Amino acid sequence: QTVMFTMEDGTKLATDIFLPVTQDSMITMVDLPGFGPTPVQIIRKGTQYLMYDSINGEINENPYQLPVIFTRTPYSKEGSFSYGNVVSILGYSYAMQDMRGCYESEGVYLPMYSDSWNKNPYHPNIKHLLDITEFSDPNNGNKHEDGYQSIQFFNDSLTREYDIDGDDNPETFILSNGSIGMFGASALGNSQYTAAAAHKINPDEPGLKSLLPIVASADHYRVTEVQNGVYRYAIVNNWISGQIGSINDADLNAVDQSIENDLHSFTDYGLSNEDEASDICLSSMIDSSSNGSLPGYYPNSPFRASMDASYAPVNEFGEGDADGTFSRFTNMDVPIYHLTGWWDIFIDGQINTFNQVSANINDDYGNKSMQKIIIGPWAHQTMTTRTTGDVEYPENVLDIVKLDISNIEEASNELNIFESEVYKWFRHTLNEKQGLGDPKFIIPEANEWQELNAVYSVRIPSEDYILPYAEFIAYLAGLQGLDDIPFEISTNGNVNQSNYDIPPMDSPFLNLDEVPENGTDEYFQNTENVRFYVAGPVEDGVPENIGTGNYWFKTDSFPFVNSITYTDFFLHGDESLDQNEPETDEGSLSFMHDPDIPVFTVGGANMTVTTPDGSRKSQGQMNLANPEFADLTMNHSGVISFTTGAIEDSICIIGFPKARLYASSSIEGSEEVPTDTDFFVRVLDVYPDGRELFVVEGAVNARAREYARSIFEGEEDPNAEFSNIISDSYYEYEFKMMPIAYTFGHGHQIKILISSGNFPRYMSNANLPINDGEFFRREPGDGQSYEFNGVLMDARTCTNSIAFSPNMKSVISFPVFGGFPVSVEADNSETGYSPDIYPNPSSDKLFIRLNNKHKSEISLFTIHGVCVLHQQSNGLSTLDISQLPDGIYVLRISNSDQNYAQKIVIQN
Repeated sequence: QTVMFTMEDGTKLATDIFLPVTQDSMITMVDLPGFGPTPVQIIRKGTQYLMYDSINGEINENPYQLPVIFTRTPYSKEGSFSYGNVVSILGYSYAMQDMRGCYESEGVYLPMYSDSWNKNPYHPNIKHLLDITEFSDPNNGNKHEDGYQSIQFFNDSLTREYDIDGDDNPETFILSNGSIGMFGASALGNSQYTAAAAHKINPDEPGLKSLLPIVASADHYRVTEVQNGVYRYAIVNNWISGQIGSINDADLNAVDQSIENDLHSFTDYGLSNEDEASDICLSSMIDSSSNGSLPGYYPNSPFRASMDASYAPVNEFGEGDADGTFSRFTNMDVPIYHLTGWWDIFIDGQINTFNQVSANINDDYGNKSMQKIIIGPWAHQTMTTRTTGDVEYPENVLDIVKLDISNIEEASNELNIFESEVYKWFRHTLNEKQGLGDPKFIIPEANEWQELNAVYSVRIPSEDYILPYAEFIAYLAGLQGLDDIPFEISTNGNVNQSNYDIPPMDSPFLNLDEVPENGTDEYFQNTENVRFYVAGPVEDGVPENIGTGNYWFKTDSFPFVNSITYTDFFLHGDESLDQNEPETDEGSLSFMHDPDIPVFTVGGANMTVTTPDGSRKSQGQMNLANPEFADLTMNHSGVISFTTGAIEDSICIIGFPKARLYASSSIEGSEEVPTDTDFFVRVLDVYPDGRELFVVEGAVNARAREYARSIFEGEEDPNAEFSNIISDSYYEYEFKMMPIAYTFGHGHQIKILISSGNFPRYMSNANLPINDGEFFRREPGDGQSYEFNGVLMDARTCTNSIAFSPNMKSVISFPVFGGFPVSVEADNSETGYSPDIYPNPSSDKLFIRLNNKHKSEISLFTIHGVCVLHQQSNGLSTLDISQLPDGIYVLRISNSDQNYAQKIVIQN
């Protein structure tokens, strides 16, 4: 049913509630003596069939109260059935809510703004430019805390009626048992972080007990909006305009007379159309100083406290305080399963969120150790699948999550939901951690007799019929029936006791071959906090690269320093890239940046960007050498490139690459004038077969060079100076790039592309000087002019140059992982770790004698990256390989100190 959740200002948010309650009755055929098969009702309509009869080993006074899994969405709860039907079978209630101003909910939609915390402590005189209310109005957006207040509504106000004691008189009680989890991706993940950060969570009290945010972030300024001073055009412009347009209907302008109702038109903003609303929303976030503050483009804008947990301090009690000395991350004392991909739009933000929560909460309740992050070779729309961009990764990509997040509606029909970590996460955090075990299946005792005919009446069941959860799932899967259901049969008033067996379903509800095991068996306590996929060569035809890359790496931090060596690769005037510093002045290489014909974005951490022909998403490892768009990107006249020789063994990079460029910008016809520009670095993996696959990238804005340097040096300085550069002068640009874990294989080459355009991922810089405290938002060919120091200026073309000399060494520094070989042919001796592995080749059993004190993970992979055997050991271990096909395999041994890999040959 749909329930209206009431916020503190009276706005009602439409929320669909799902419970494990039958929508119809269950009828079965009972063979009655002398009458034959007769239909009998076993379960009445409106019966809750899952319950928890004990808590912490004691009798549960209300077994029908359930944990809740909650999702908040700006994309319409219309699809809530896909989730509700799955979650209800798992033993939870499920809720999906339309956010404020969206679809069936009341109020005005201010994207992401209404979902955070009270903004008044940080900017009491600054509001969202789409908000037409007065600051004193209870509906003013600065006061909105919708995520937090919805959690409180669960705790205090959401009631239901149900007959707990079977007397046919329903009791009224709070629906939730006090344990609330949240689930969802993208905006649905962001809202989880903000709900948790709004006020300090007390784990002893009812409320949030678990989060599972997918591709999301608790900070957005230097992740979603701006990276090293470069405006992220595509994600911000496209998402905002798409949201404003899809939620608000101009046809309702004439009849929408209130900002408090569930009609959503542009009159809610005092405007008439989508273009006006989108532009003003973007101005509010990025470039408007009309509210008397720095534009949101700047890292020290007070508006940043609206959406960045790290920039909205709190006091010791977790309440917003501009002079507070605590991070808002200290409020988030809750287990969180952060799930993301190397080419997701929020990748750096989600890593930062994981690190900040881990650093700012204590482990009094065990929640610090329950911060888990999983990073796969995925993009925003390809989470937990095998294919992203132009690459299909090995099957082992699916080894951890084991659930297609993008196809959740099919999840209840496959065993993988019970094998998946998503299921295990909620079982542990909402059940076991709260003193609950698995739910139980119940058919309550029938209080009424069913009159079948003039002779027979039946009462079924004649007492509560209860099954363990696993047996209930086995019944739904057609693996067993419901045996020994007690019933009473009355024959002309004579009552007899009996039992009835319901046979297995002919058409099972679930498509399972086996029953899930009960409990998680301390699964997450024994699981590393950080697990990420090291992508590598895929189908490159190089035998030496069999087993190179394409595996899961387990550790407890990211980035980490042990076994990581930042290795400089120097750019040279002959377009080469190597580890040799320039010994002489090699001059410079130049390229042109035309703001109206910029280099086109292909591949990377994108969501809305498509290929030039618009046929598919442009994300992840795209092949930039594809003739369809090579001339628009890597072969564009605005690009220079640098390439290594063929890699002899392999190179594995794990972490955040860094760049140091010495560059100048020249304006035709003008010398030594103020100007601005951007620089972009893209890293490609050049395959021997001619493919050139995107790997990772970085960006820096010239005016923001000191701010970017502060991030490069490890401590963001929001007050760093933004200043124009002078044309024809060289400047040093140091900036941190995006994170990655990647292996370049034998025979491959590393290529670096440098340009001043990367559109539409980033805005195309107009090459104009900017007044202090302002920002110029534009797009190619829009004809906009900008007034600098009283002079009206049009976008202009510039020539940018990169220098290569002993005094100006342009370099890309990769975090090279050297703790163990990234190729099975590499020498393991440098690690000092040499287990005994014998015999090799082998046909029956493989023996591994470990010489370390720590428990190790032992895994055997096929050459395609499929894990075929896995176990843990810290002594002599035996792998039974007798059933494996002949061929070459890769044995990997890893523990907290060392890692090892060796090629294994099986010959039966």
